[in-house]
Amino acid sequence: FPSHDIPIAPASMGVVGRRIYRRRQSEDTFRNVYSIHDNVKTNFLDTVPALALGQALEEDHTPPPQAKFILKTSQQVIYYMNVVEEGQVSPSRIRYSKAFEPYYCPISNLIDVSPDDGQEIAGGFEFTGIVHVLKERSTWTIANNDSNNIHTSIGCIAPKSIAVGKNEVFWLSEEGVIKYRLYRFDNVTHSVD
Repeated sequence: FPSHDIPIAPASMGVVGRRIYRRRQSEDTFRNVYSIHDNVKTNFLDTVPALALGQALEEDHTPPPQAKFILKTSQQVIYYMNVVEEGQVSPSRIRYSKAFEPYYCPISNLIDVSPDDGQEIAGGFEFTGIVHVLKERSTWTIANNDSNNIHTSIGCIAPKSIAVGKNEVFWLSEEGVIKYRLYRFDNVTHSVD
């Protein structure tokens, strides 16, 4: 069965490949037929037998949103923070990928970090295997698909100031430079060693 009119994505989207899916007559699930490794080809001759069709398309996958901050964790999960989806700005929202699938974010993989507090997510980091999220005036951890507030007044006012070391993390807050060690916050702005 020839397939024609395979869409080409606009150059601004940065697409470097496309996948073709079809169904077996005996099921409703779309399965992978072929991957085109460019954004140029517009036709494909489908000679793949039904029994050789590939992995089922997971319909809950959506592409990652636009985001101000992106964090890749040691678990190979990508967190997209302070996002824009379908033209809607969600400054307290996090969307995250499945492990080892950075370009797919299931619809249910979202966390709203205190969306009504009037603060934006200002960055994030992973420390001791725990994902931390900094809002403008608060600090949060992410666990079990939920956010947990660990400090109600220390946040981050300069996202590019976040520096993760082996035993501590530093960033700039309204109070000054913060040195963080798991659940311990120290203002080191006026410290003398």
